[in-house]
Amino acid sequence: MYKQIAAAIEREINMENLKSLSARINGFERSCCYRDFRRSAGFCRRKLRETGLAGVKQITIPADGKSTFMDCTIPQAWDVEEAYLAIVSPDLPEKDKKLAALRDDVLCVANRCAATPSGGIQAGIVTVEQMRKERDVSGKMVFVRTQFPSEIRREVQDKNGVGIISAYSAGALNLPDNSYWINGWGFPGWYLTKEDKPLVCFSITPRKGAFLEKLLQAGTVHVQLNVKSRAYDGSIYSVTGVVPGSEALEIIVYAHAYEPFVPDDAIGMAAMIEMGRIFKKLIQQKKLAPFRLKVRFLISQELYGFSHYFSLPQNRRNVLCAINMDSICHDYQKIGLPIRTRLSPASMPFFGDYLFREISDYFLEDYPKCVELGNLDNDTFISDRTIGIPSQWIWTHPGAYHHSSYDSFDRMTDWTLGGKVIAAVSTYVAVLASAGRETIRDLRQHASMEAQREILDGMKHLVRDLRERKIPLETAREKLNFIAHWQRERLASFRRFSADSNLAALDGEIAALSAREQKRLADFAKNAIPLPALTSRERLAQNMVIRRKEIGMPFCLARIPYKERLSRPENFEQIFNWLDGKKDFLEALRLFYLESGGKPAEKEISGWFRYLELLARYGYVSITYKKILTKKNIQNGLRKLGIKSGDKVILHSSFLSLGHVQNGPGTVCKALMELVSPQGVVMMPSFNHYGIVEPGARGYYDPKTTPTTNGVVPDTFWKMKNVYRSLDPSHPFTVWGHAAANYVKNHHKVPTMGEGSPLNLLEKAGGKVILIDCPTANTFHHVVEMTNHVACLGERTEEYPVKLPSGKMVKCRTWGWREKACPFIDGQPIYIARMRKLGLLREGRIGQARAIVFKMSDCRRVIEDLFKGHIRGLAGCRTCKIRPRKVPATCASDWDRSKKCVRPDTTAFVD
Repeated sequence: MYKQIAAAIEREINMENLKSLSARINGFERSCCYRDFRRSAGFCRRKLRETGLAGVKQITIPADGKSTFMDCTIPQAWDVEEAYLAIVSPDLPEKDKKLAALRDDVLCVANRCAATPSGGIQAGIVTVEQMRKERDVSGKMVFVRTQFPSEIRREVQDKNGVGIISAYSAGALNLPDNSYWINGWGFPGWYLTKEDKPLVCFSITPRKGAFLEKLLQAGTVHVQLNVKSRAYDGSIYSVTGVVPGSEALEIIVYAHAYEPFVPDDAIGMAAMIEMGRIFKKLIQQKKLAPFRLKVRFLISQELYGFSHYFSLPQNRRNVLCAINMDSICHDYQKIGLPIRTRLSPASMPFFGDYLFREISDYFLEDYPKCVELGNLDNDTFISDRTIGIPSQWIWTHPGAYHHSSYDSFDRMTDWTLGGKVIAAVSTYVAVLASAGRETIRDLRQHASMEAQREILDGMKHLVRDLRERKIPLETAREKLNFIAHWQRERLASFRRFSADSNLAALDGEIAALSAREQKRLADFAKNAIPLPALTSRERLAQNMVIRRKEIGMPFCLARIPYKERLSRPENFEQIFNWLDGKKDFLEALRLFYLESGGKPAEKEISGWFRYLELLARYGYVSITYKKILTKKNIQNGLRKLGIKSGDKVILHSSFLSLGHVQNGPGTVCKALMELVSPQGVVMMPSFNHYGIVEPGARGYYDPKTTPTTNGVVPDTFWKMKNVYRSLDPSHPFTVWGHAAANYVKNHHKVPTMGEGSPLNLLEKAGGKVILIDCPTANTFHHVVEMTNHVACLGERTEEYPVKLPSGKMVKCRTWGWREKACPFIDGQPIYIARMRKLGLLREGRIGQARAIVFKMSDCRRVIEDLFKGHIRGLAGCRTCKIRPRKVPATCASDWDRSKKCVRPDTTAFVD
């Protein structure tokens, strides 16, 4: 079906022409300057015309830092002429002073590095750790060795730093004397926009980074830095041309431009020029049939330029598939990684995958290789269902050599491999583009056979997993259905390639095979492991249906205010592509699992919820909730747990776990307040957990403004009318209801969780604890600890600044937290399990969340038994060596335990 075409193409490849073109293109792009990028684009346009391609054109894209296409904000144009970085103190031998110079290494400055004032400046250097202890680093460069600069850029910017000196490298151990190209150091997109404050950024070698680190450990270091660069509103370009076909449908072969490396990706651009020449010549010589489908070659800026091109409906409407030519021939032997064949993802099924994989195997028979699951990263993002183009790729991962200055013309290039990949892609494209009736019939039959083979291969793995009791039977059935549906959809995609395709019989064969294999699975029912229950976050995901409202993936988050932007969740593209406005979010997560085997943890799913809610707030998606929790629903749930009018309660809650609450966290507060009535009491934690003295914080507690880290419900509650807040600087409480002020007014005069503290007073008033999906968050156990005078907690042994409501600044005491976690209490619901066994808990659900209610008096009895060693297997506090921690704010206790009051010589505010 393809070997005759393959032989003709392989004979025609001119490797010397490929090398020459690659060298010319890399010669333009090595500088990373837009003035040279224009020359590169013009060169490629001319060469495509010389090969005889039709419709060759150069498309201008505004490079202005604000124009946005499919949520990719095109960065400003940028040129650099000079850059120099040298140590001026301490005094060093001349040979050790220079850290970087543009004349020695064009990659020593980051892409879009800001200019210094004329003549340069001097600046001190601080480490990342030192920066994080400061509120302002004006006049300082921040040194980073193991993190990519994008990870700290916003913090450097917010703290007024001059910039960053980076010794980061993907291969620091392998390449100690080569710098790393810092290209995409923006957030959350790659590139800087007009919203970003300009920063200087140098890239030095790992060896020089180690030297600089030693100097910083020994004392202060100052550098002289000079950068002559400019960012300006300019242009970047796409270049395209086609081998004509008799129909409007087209195949795209694409490669990115504008990067300074030969295999990444001057060779990819040169390869397309060579492929265009080959196709035209072989068609002219009648060694290839005239193309039925157009073949378009497309060069542009990676991700960003392609987003501009594919944002236009006419540019994506008639595309059958696309093949990427990025990084096709890094030296795999030097790198030690196999050549990868990437297919279209299951969310964009395509019949051509079968042929692409077979041709790839044919040409790479003697090479280490693997088939890679389709995904939607920057090289194959057009497999996005909203764009609708299946994309494939044969590529070599650069490993430790990624974006390294080591990557010069021949040091990282395997030209023989490059010829093989060009031949494979050209053969694949030519077979599809020239296919007549007979070839179409063969391709159809081939696709059907391969689809059935995929089902049978999948079945082998499922049978093995069932025998080894790794998966439940239900999961095996679900996986088999997924594989079969994927193959049927791949076959169905044939209709776009050939309108007269009759696929009913072939589809019937696949369906029949799937049904037979499902019957085989029934034999494993008896010994199968049970299907696990849904987790709390999975239940929440099941309640959400997300509809995408835009073409393409959210990336730069250009619609979202700068300070609110977040990083993408893990595996974002693969999961997001399954969202279609019909499936719930759990179904999308399951499809990702069935395709990849990956299963996001509970914490990751929570991150997804935050990200999706942010996207919904700014119009990227809409979210429909199957069930909405109302104030009445919450009250009914609490009533079933025994909460009634007049109760005095403390609430600990995970708002996210409840599901979608109508009108937000305020509804939870109001539901509880109305249920217990003004004759009852509602208390919540309002702790900052010593956050007031963390790096970058204000350094004091203000009851009128300091937020709580206990979650959105407590953070909403303390701001509500008639809610009172205590003055404890790290662990204040908030209270509403009958005599609310009395609970908190003396908190700063007593031990934080001890006798007379707000929570101790609530206990004495017959208090109850409500835990909504946070069984380890019960603060009351600390009251039991402190009233039993455990040795691991300090009684008023830390002192911090507090701003009184009057505006006066004073010092207030709080407890001294233990030096390490208690093995019986912290994060260990041992006593909760004991209370459950004794029948002391009321348990149920409020919305999607598990909820627990118990009396404080019952909780005290169980915990005191634990402390005293009365519970078998638990030694209690008798032999424990844990003591209070020592921090800068630690001081001698001012508490007189015998008199139950503060000593008169205290330094703390106790009015």
